[in-house]
Amino acid sequence: MSIFRPAHRLLPAASLFLVLALPGAAVWAAPSPRAGEAARRAANPEQTLLLASNYYSYGRYERVVTLLRPLVERGLLRGRGDRLEALRLFGICLFLTKRRAAAVQVFRTLIGLAPGTRLDPRIVQPEVVAAFERVRQPHLRRLRERARRERARQRIQARRELDRRFVILSLIPLAGQLQNGHWKKGVALLTVELALLAANLSSYFLLRSTSLRQPDGTFVEKDADGNVVHDRRGVARALMGINYASLGLLVGAMLYGVVDGLYFHLRRNSQLKRTIERLSRPLAVAPLAAPGGVGVSLSLSF
Repeated sequence: MSIFRPAHRLLPAASLFLVLALPGAAVWAAPSPRAGEAARRAANPEQTLLLASNYYSYGRYERVVTLLRPLVERGLLRGRGDRLEALRLFGICLFLTKRRAAAVQVFRTLIGLAPGTRLDPRIVQPEVVAAFERVRQPHLRRLRERARRERARQRIQARRELDRRFVILSLIPLAGQLQNGHWKKGVALLTVELALLAANLSSYFLLRSTSLRQPDGTFVEKDADGNVVHDRRGVARALMGINYASLGLLVGAMLYGVVDGLYFHLRRNSQLKRTIERLSRPLAVAPLAAPGGVGVSLSLSF
């Protein structure tokens, strides 16, 4: 007896197999209801967030976690406010469904995005608020420490910018005050120096004027017989005093401006100040009593 059957006898069995297999294949290829729901949530994340908020109001925390997990993990929400609200609800519901470690991670992400976020104890369970604050307080301390370091870095940068200023500007009258930001002092010095310069120049030209100075260089006017007609030596002495005094005061005001500008520049310029102190440390100046008077001793140590 042959174990092979004729082909026409196998056809009904094969047809029956195809008839039974095709419906199963069609059922296998069709999308499941859960897959379709997930696709709809991904297509409209804002609507899903609203739905999750409604479930949260009714206390269905597990359902909120299921709805918000893909939104949070995939970053499907575009608006900043929606992302923060999703993280808040997701973290609270993770904590209430006993997923404490995951809730802490979500709280850290939320505080990193918005450090000022707080949970309202009137509508959130006290244990959740306490857990959130335990995460929030160290983060705030780190932020304050980071802000303090940033301020210190800015101060150092400001000092470096100040160190780049040229010391030579402090040696120019009025330039030191302008460089140090002392505008009022600079204007006052400029006014005094201009007044002294005007007094010096006017007294100089008056002394050289023909109405006061005679052709022979004296300040006494005589007639043809040699008799004194006008004696202007007192006026000349007063003008000379004004001339010399104004010149001396002008030089003093200019030196004061230079010393003042250099002093405040060195006072604010910490790096240059430290350099000068380091260089001047081996230098010692002391008064010295001599038999014929008083002197100053200068010693330099190496």
